[in-house]
Amino acid sequence: MIDLVELVYTLIAINAILQVADVITTNGALRNGAVEANPIILRVMGVIGSLWWIPKLLVAFGALYAAYLYPTPSVAVGLAAVALWYMKIVYQNYKLWKR
Repeated sequence: MIDLVELVYTLIAINAILQVADVITTNGALRNGAVEANPIILRVMGVIGSLWWIPKLLVAFGALYAAYLYPTPSVAVGLAAVALWYMKIVYQNYKLWKR
């Protein structure tokens, strides 16, 4: 049976990969004419342009680091929920990129 810390660390790794995949597929979708749906990221894009992904990843990885420091059951549930959400986002971005 997997222990809690192992589970949280696995979910952190999955979320880190999904964050990078989100950046890659978002850029691909944008190059293909899509428009950013997240109003916060859209604003960041308007301010710093093509480097929008730097603050996005800094915030995401900061949250993942906090999860690493505090591997609790509620953190595991939250990470699982975020992973499911980002799987959907990455899939949608990919479809927009490859249409």
